[in-house]
Amino acid sequence: MEEEMKLDICGKSDSEIPRCFDWRDVDKVNFDGPIKRQGECGSCYAVAIISAIEARIRIQSNRKYSPNLSVSSSISCSSYNQGCNGGYPYLTAKHGKEFGFVSTDC
Repeated sequence: MEEEMKLDICGKSDSEIPRCFDWRDVDKVNFDGPIKRQGECGSCYAVAIISAIEARIRIQSNRKYSPNLSVSSSISCSSYNQGCNGGYPYLTAKHGKEFGFVSTDC
């Protein structure tokens, strides 16, 4: 009979794999970014991938870089998706790879 793995709600198991993980507090560093609101526009696909790309940049650079990329630019300028009528995260990333992402300051 195998011994039951001991695990608290958000702690580590015997094998040191966390049951949960919070990017807002990794050794007192917050890797989470600002909340993006899509409003009435059906752009969750673009908000999701752009937020994920921003997070990867913050994590990889240990917050040396903390971009705030424009969702509206990707929605308005990409011919791969249907703007506020929906689309796919993969195609938003493809557009960004081919044409670049711009900052919300732009």
